[in-house]
Amino acid sequence: METTTILIEIFAFLLHEQRLHILQPSEIARDHSWLVEHQVGICPGETTRHHAAALLGSLWCSDTAIVHSTSWRYELSDTASITDHIILTYHNRAACG
Repeated sequence: METTTILIEIFAFLLHEQRLHILQPSEIARDHSWLVEHQVGICPGETTRHHAAALLGSLWCSDTAIVHSTSWRYELSDTASITDHIILTYHNRAACG
């Protein structure tokens, strides 16, 4: 039986000193989405908060962060060896300082 992989697509924004910054880990190419695999038994919002907090470090403000599921989409695999994907898109907003 073939399984479907659930991926969480994260768009992280930081509002700092009245400027909006779009963030993602440096190992991800600018023209690619920030995707993390969903872990069974963990809320996608919690996974998103965890990754955003790890990326932002001391700039992360859990009391002002907003995590919101904005959409989902289903992507068919291009090859037989890779499973199809359901991608959940989450928006993070952290306003600090």
